[in-house]
Amino acid sequence: MYNCHCDDCKTLQLDVNENKETVFKEVLKAGEKAFKHLLKNGGYKVEDITQKPYQNLINETNKVFQKTIQDNIISPVLRSSLENDAFLFGSLKAHSQLFEANSLLTNKDGQIKSHAQLEQELNKLNVTYNNNYLQAEYQFAVSSSMSANRWSKVSDRYNLQYRTANDDKVRDEHRVLHDITLPVEDDFWKKYYPPNGWRCRCVAVQVRKSKYPESDSEKANKAGEQATSQIGKDGKNRLEIFRFNPGATLKLMPPEHPYNKVNGAEKVKEVVSQKFIPKYLDEIEQKFEIKIDKNILKNLNQDITMTNDNRRPTAFSGLRNTVNIVDDEKNKGKWRIRSIFHHEIGHAVDHQNKLSYRQEVKDLMNKYRDKYSDKKNTGFKNFNLKVNTILNQARINKDFDSFYQAVSAGDTLMSLNSKYGFGHTKKYFSVERNSEKEFLAHCFENKYDKNPVLQQIDPELYSDMIKLIENLLH
Repeated sequence: MYNCHCDDCKTLQLDVNENKETVFKEVLKAGEKAFKHLLKNGGYKVEDITQKPYQNLINETNKVFQKTIQDNIISPVLRSSLENDAFLFGSLKAHSQLFEANSLLTNKDGQIKSHAQLEQELNKLNVTYNNNYLQAEYQFAVSSSMSANRWSKVSDRYNLQYRTANDDKVRDEHRVLHDITLPVEDDFWKKYYPPNGWRCRCVAVQVRKSKYPESDSEKANKAGEQATSQIGKDGKNRLEIFRFNPGATLKLMPPEHPYNKVNGAEKVKEVVSQKFIPKYLDEIEQKFEIKIDKNILKNLNQDITMTNDNRRPTAFSGLRNTVNIVDDEKNKGKWRIRSIFHHEIGHAVDHQNKLSYRQEVKDLMNKYRDKYSDKKNTGFKNFNLKVNTILNQARINKDFDSFYQAVSAGDTLMSLNSKYGFGHTKKYFSVERNSEKEFLAHCFENKYDKNPVLQQIDPELYSDMIKLIENLLH
């Protein structure tokens, strides 16, 4: 799968028996234990991916990819996205080899193979996946993370120029891409931003527009297409998977990698996305007689714990990695308690994925700061007046849902301008990034609970907040 027949690929196909000190020895050990577990169970099915030996294989594989990310200086947002993709890729890789191992258990006649034969075949499979394949994947991940980091720093003040290592090892199809120079927004960089193959050493660098002439975009894209074309015996293009930009897509590994096509891969993705269900969630839901939308949990990439400690406030704690709900919330209406769940878990999702660092968040907040601002801040004042009117009427009517929906709208306003609205304090919003964090938490509320009060006050803001969450978590 990873041999493009270049000199690099030929020399780097190592056999574990010849290289006892392989850097992937922990992955190989985990693979060996996983296959023994498979034999003991008499087979493997996709639901088994959560079993401990298989999870250990995923975790050891993930450690290899995490190192490629941590060794590069990248933004918190990019780091989080690449780490998530690395974990998913490691899960799909484990499933692929377990699925293949399962197919080796019987011969063509459906008879179970001897233990000795199985042991030999599974050892070979372990070396193939967790030494040979992993070498190519590791090297690609190194290049991919560095490439993504460079892309995150690209400025449209410059053009990008494609450069190979420019030595005798450069493959011919990449050599023709050397010195291609195009604007950042050219479609070429969406598909052919390096790396463009296993063990590809190409890079893209920023250059002054006045120093280098622009290349012909149409010719460049055709060259990129040819460089990523290698039709196999099955008629499929083996290099098409490299037509993606790691930095633009926030993906460490090719999204169309064959591991994604293995039977059961979609189920693995579903299982992996639900891995981090908060501890004690069921107990808390039962106590407060509420159900949260489990789709929000797909965006967690670390374990968190639900607590009911009345000595502490209702809040998410990044330090403790907990979401605490106090008993007092029971008396504030169904919308309030349900929205609290989504609001605080939204804080956890933000914390784990560094969403508040994303430029899209600041851009949307600034859009409405501009909309509500004039010399007299008329927009902010009108918003404040409307939300207070609804709040007071809800208090008179003892309408708990409308009351707390108005409180949420008031806190949203305060995140945009702490001189208006209510909810948190001015001091709270004076802390760096707290405005973005709180704005995002209310976006999660709108997405998962609806807020008719905010929708009534400004339907465009309400809609944009929901779209922001959907775009950040696509």
